[in-house]
Amino acid sequence: MFTAVCKDDNNSIFPLAWGIGDVENDSSWLWFFTKFKQVYRDRPGLVIVSDRHPSIAKAIREIYPGLDPANDTVYTVLDGDKNGVVDLQARTCSCRRFQLEQLPCVHVMIAIRHSKRDVYDFCSEYYNSSTWKATYAGVVYPLPHQGDWVIPNEVHDVKVLPLDIRSVSG
Repeated sequence: MFTAVCKDDNNSIFPLAWGIGDVENDSSWLWFFTKFKQVYRDRPGLVIVSDRHPSIAKAIREIYPGLDPANDTVYTVLDGDKNGVVDLQARTCSCRRFQLEQLPCVHVMIAIRHSKRDVYDFCSEYYNSSTWKATYAGVVYPLPHQGDWVIPNEVHDVKVLPLDIRSVSG
């Protein structure tokens, strides 16, 4: 069975097309994408995400010349209510955790495993042991007890007041 789906405005999977083929090969995928294009034509911004089967990429190049299948770096990871679209080349995930922490989130981990890549290539250099060693290579002086602090008078005499925030009623 061959399927084409998308996400609707409720973030749910919406079926676009399906077909039955005898085997997953070049001619079956060529037939499927020929029928798909007859119905949906050429659409601006069309992106095709696949499971990287070579026959899919070959059919896409033939039916949609100039459209590169986004199957080398872009993945849609279905994870219940927490689905994610991962772009390994851009180092992004739609859950935004990958960009925030600069460590692979669960969606990115699945995409990395599926693409047979090394997970450590997708971790920020800030998490490498060499970076941690360089951070603490110099001398780190501990602070003395608060009673032993020397505070200049111009700093000591400054009064820091909270912001004057008035809430608007209504």
